[in-house]
Amino acid sequence: MSNQDEFENFVETWRSEYGAEGADKRELIKFLKAYPDACIYLIDEIIQHLENPSKRYLGKRSDVTLQMLHQKIYGEFIHGPDHIPFYDPDGSANESNIEWVKKSYDQKLYDLGKLYPNYTRQYLEKIISLNKKQ
Repeated sequence: MSNQDEFENFVETWRSEYGAEGADKRELIKFLKAYPDACIYLIDEIIQHLENPSKRYLGKRSDVTLQMLHQKIYGEFIHGPDHIPFYDPDGSANESNIEWVKKSYDQKLYDLGKLYPNYTRQYLEKIISLNKKQ
C-alpha cells in the first residue's frame, strides 16, 4: 500500500470517528493543524463548519451513549417500556403490547417521565421528535 493510500485510509477512519463524536469543530481544527494537506479530503466538513460557525457540534450529538439512550427512549415511546424486540421476530409481541399502543400521546409521555425523572416533558418531546425524523 502506498503512502497516499495509507493517508486516505487514515482520513476515512478519522472522518468516521469525527462523525460518531458529533462533528466536533475542535477535533477538525486539531486534525487540520496536524495534517494541513488533508484539506482537500475534508472540504465538505470544512464548509459545514464555515456555514454554521456558532455550532461546536454539527451532528448535534456529542455523546454516542446519549444518542443510544435517546433511541431507546424513542423505542419505548413507540413500543412500550417493556417491549423486547428480539423476542418477537414474527411481530407477535406487538399484539401483546396493545395496552401501550392504545395509550394517548400525553399518557405515554407521562409514563416515560416516571421512568426518566431527570428529563422534562419538553425534553422527552424533543427526543421523540428528533428520532421520528430519522
